Amino acid sequence: MELLLSSRQNIFRVHAENGDVEMEPCFVHPTGEYIKCLAANDDRSHLLAGFFPGGVFRSTDGGALWTNVSAGLPIDKIVNAAIDPTNPDRLYVGTNPAALFVSENGGKAWRELEALRNHPNASIWSNPRGPAHVRGISISPFDSRLIFTAIEVGDLMRSEDGGASWEVIGGVCRDQHKVLLSRVDPNLAFLSTGADSAPYDGAYGYGLFRSRDGGTSFVNVNDRLGTTKSVYTEDAIVSPRSAPETIFLAVGDETPPHWRGPRKENEYFATPSREKREKGADYSIHRSRDGGDTWQTLADAQWKRWPAGCVLRRRLGTRRQRPRR
Repeated sequence: MELLLSSRQNIFRVHAENGDVEMEPCFVHPTGEYIKCLAANDDRSHLLAGFFPGGVFRSTDGGALWTNVSAGLPIDKIVNAAIDPTNPDRLYVGTNPAALFVSENGGKAWRELEALRNHPNASIWSNPRGPAHVRGISISPFDSRLIFTAIEVGDLMRSEDGGASWEVIGGVCRDQHKVLLSRVDPNLAFLSTGADSAPYDGAYGYGLFRSRDGGTSFVNVNDRLGTTKSVYTEDAIVSPRSAPETIFLAVGDETPPHWRGPRKENEYFATPSREKREKGADYSIHRSRDGGDTWQTLADAQWKRWPAGCVLRRRLGTRRQRPRR
């Protein structure tokens, strides 16, 4: 299995086989800034890496060489990035504070899609940790004029004209994380969310939502997951290129403050541990092969051989290592 993986400051190529994980560093920000997002086109030849702060870097050879394409971007706190599935030179970045920028020439020049930041609802978007930001950007593989932006915390925004105008999609949790658009069914979409915070009241639920009408409306589908957790879904919802009808989803229990450990304020844990929080995020992996109608909870043995959560311990100079238990 081949992956492109980021820790906080490194991008790695990863090869996994029979429980062994080989990691090869392929990029570090020149000044050591934190990686916030990675984006790729369908064949993984074109890549974007967003840094917070630190701008955006691009690779057109699968990650061997990287170029700073931040010139002209007035905001360098990049939260999310996307590549048009029909045109690898059309790039999008979402920022903090919440704004959306597009480049039509591979990052040589950028312009803001101002209708998003100028939307009437933007004045009440907020985030408990600072300004609201564009957490998710999704572009339809069937029509690249159809774009979704997920505002954390605010609204799910939908544009049918390439970002010139936007409509609010109501009836969903306001703590937006990611929109996953099906590559085989133009009517199928998923929205992963957390839980509302002020000024929003949680009236429309939390967790996982699904659309059967191309993203014009969404319905909560937590009950289909077959879990008793208070469903919290981050960005970890994917559809593999090799099996686009299959969906994988990571589900945590409650919100991140409940995952915090006892030693450091910003230390969070994904799994149970005697020396950490008793439950951590208590996360589980779920799989659907029928568009989200039914889900299977994968047994721990099928995936917990990987390092827990998003914490990757580097061993510089070591190319092969076994994941820590």
